[in-house]
Amino acid sequence: MAFLLVSTPAIFADSASEEEAIPELRALAGAAAWRDSLEAVRVPALPPPSETESAIVLLTSPAVSSSPALDRLNAWARVAAEQEQVAATLAGLGVTINFRYRVLVNGFGVRAPIGRLDAIARLPEVEAVIPVSYLAPAEARPLPLPEALPTGSSTLPAPATTAASDAPTPRAAHVALIDAGIDPTHPWLGGGLGPTFQVIGGADLIDDDEDPTATLQPPSAEAHGTAMAALVLSSPVLAGLPATSVPRLLAYRVVAPELVDGRVRPLARTDRVLAALDRAVDPNGDGEFSDRPEVLLVGLARGFDGGGLDPIARALRQADRLDSVVVVPAGNDGPSFGPIGTVGGVAAAQAVLSVGGMAGASTPRTADLAVATGPTRAELGPLPLLGADLSGMTAPVRFPRGGDGLATGNDPAEFRDAAGQSLVAGAIAVVARGGGQLVDKARNAAAAGALGLAVWDQEGSGAFPGTAPGDDWPIPVVGLGPRQGQALWEVTADRPELVAVLSPRSTGAATPQIAAFSSRGPTADGRLKPDLVAGSVDLLTAFPGRAPDGRPLSTRLSGTSGAAAQVAAAALRLRIDRPDLRSEDVRSLLVQAAQPVPGAGDIDQGAGILADPADQAVAIDPPIITQRRLVDGEKRVNFAVRKLTGGEGRYRVYLEALGADPTPLGNPITLKPGVRVGVEMTVPGGSDTYRARVLVVADAPNPDLVRPAAAASVFAGVVQPTPGTALGTPVVLSRDGVTEVRVSVGLLARREKALASAPLHGVRLWLVRGSGESPLALSGAKGVADWAAGEYRFLLSERLADGRKVPAGTYRLRVSAAGPDGAPMGRESESFSLR
Repeated sequence: MAFLLVSTPAIFADSASEEEAIPELRALAGAAAWRDSLEAVRVPALPPPSETESAIVLLTSPAVSSSPALDRLNAWARVAAEQEQVAATLAGLGVTINFRYRVLVNGFGVRAPIGRLDAIARLPEVEAVIPVSYLAPAEARPLPLPEALPTGSSTLPAPATTAASDAPTPRAAHVALIDAGIDPTHPWLGGGLGPTFQVIGGADLIDDDEDPTATLQPPSAEAHGTAMAALVLSSPVLAGLPATSVPRLLAYRVVAPELVDGRVRPLARTDRVLAALDRAVDPNGDGEFSDRPEVLLVGLARGFDGGGLDPIARALRQADRLDSVVVVPAGNDGPSFGPIGTVGGVAAAQAVLSVGGMAGASTPRTADLAVATGPTRAELGPLPLLGADLSGMTAPVRFPRGGDGLATGNDPAEFRDAAGQSLVAGAIAVVARGGGQLVDKARNAAAAGALGLAVWDQEGSGAFPGTAPGDDWPIPVVGLGPRQGQALWEVTADRPELVAVLSPRSTGAATPQIAAFSSRGPTADGRLKPDLVAGSVDLLTAFPGRAPDGRPLSTRLSGTSGAAAQVAAAALRLRIDRPDLRSEDVRSLLVQAAQPVPGAGDIDQGAGILADPADQAVAIDPPIITQRRLVDGEKRVNFAVRKLTGGEGRYRVYLEALGADPTPLGNPITLKPGVRVGVEMTVPGGSDTYRARVLVVADAPNPDLVRPAAAASVFAGVVQPTPGTALGTPVVLSRDGVTEVRVSVGLLARREKALASAPLHGVRLWLVRGSGESPLALSGAKGVADWAAGEYRFLLSERLADGRKVPAGTYRLRVSAAGPDGAPMGRESESFSLR
């Protein structure tokens, strides 16, 4: 869902001035973004409990891609032979192998009986065991209901394609899309699937076949893949190419309906995503990577990760080393206003272009609500206008009651009396925020005959998610802040004869700003993400299926996934125009060309808005440099440079801090075309490097007289200490012969107007018996992945993870873990007896 930040104080003669409200308003942008996402649509971390558990098993020996190019065929044989040996052992443990990973990582995707993961982890060939988790399509809100395209419509530019009767073209640049399934028959995707179309193939990692076509029942469950493919293939930056240079697309279907937390949602299991990445960089499966994609686009996200081993991040790093530019959305969890941001999952990986979102080109939809009686008057606005469009409304105001005060509107019965008669027919109903989705409240109110709905955020900040109008919103909905709802109550609650006037405000052109839903940095390990931002609101794109009359469909995508699709298209065009560029060069040029958004911070936008890549002579890797090492008050930065054009030249590196003249760093360096040179520079103590730029300029007495050959932002990364509250004290409960352990792991909580997060990794359980005795390991061997914040429950078995029986006696249970900063943590329970 998209999030809307509007001014929410009630307007009375004695109300606070707008200037006095500004500090509060600045803090509300993040409040909306993470409040609703955490409580309503946040990606679940783990599959629901069952009699089996799924995991990714990484082996200690390297994957095929880690070997030199000339030895990869031999490496493929070695990896395959080793996996066969381990597979036999796994079969003896009752383990089912779902996927084999050989290219980017070496390992398996497995399903094992409950309690067997530690036994797998103890195998000498195993490096780590990571439980399967979920990623989600990075849309900020569900796609609106589609509209049929006008006959002959060409709203989106359609790059030239080959006809089905043409012979296959020579190898053209291509993009690999890891996402939901697609509808390749849509004209904006080229109209078909096969070597003579733009979508040349792919794979379905759910149905285990070679057809990535989406399952169209219901269409909205997998519409995201079609929307993303159309945004890339029909991007304006790819227009004008000859037919033989038009890029192709390989699609990999990894999103499926998953029953989690009591509802079905389109999600991507990480074991499938990893298998798709392996396929994407080696489409024909021959262990040779000349057919790898020029651009690899992963349209999925998850926030609040950090610190632990992430096999997806490891695979993306290897894909970059194979020379595929990896582009991912930053996510849609908004800002945290805390020391650790909300960027996580694939977006936090180092060798990827993480893309945040820009807000829409027009101001948000808002409305005014006015009601008066004699000298008493309430004029509330601007209020966020959600759902259905509003042309104007005059109606009474009703406050239906629930069991504990104001009704929430989550139950249709709350809008009717004991006889079943509507309490809100022909009125504007007012309900409390919380407990359910806003659209469900609107549907329930409309079913009872309400003309409109006002949602009162009684204990919150008054910031609401912005939504697009559509058939799923039957009536207009406005959001009320705490004081606004109280004012409306005081004026109208005891005066049923009063009527209110609800009228829309006009929208206008908006100043450039970051979308409220766009995830912000820094990452848990102190790096700046996202790298850049692009448009992300109401992007016109394709929708799978057809209208009843056979016309193709369109919709509008909002979310950082749409922004990532635009950056992927720009990266693809850069690789087509300049095939000599490496993946790190493309990342560098795109980030260097980005234009800063006025008034936005580094953690919001990275380098700035996507722009035409600059014709820079030097690429800098990474394009955003993190400095965090302190030496006697001095700071050091490490990066690499590569000359892209011209001949050999001597260059100097300057630090350009805010409000200061450029300062030369170190000695001049000599760069030769195509040669990568590592650079380590000392930044003087006291320099304001938070918003500094490192400039690589041709050697000259005055750097101001020389056009910089390259420029990179320097971010003063700080790894935040893990708070002690991130790991709870374990509680051991015994009942009816069953011993259960409960412990809180990780931190994800509101603290006033900020969000505090601290994911833990490497969680292990131990039984501690007596003084000086070695603890008995229960679980967690080689479990080095992140654990989502929450309360975990474990049942203690009579046997240890290695099969030995637990001796009777008095014990304490110890839980240990590591925080995002790597600091070890440990807690012990009170003593208890095992018999």
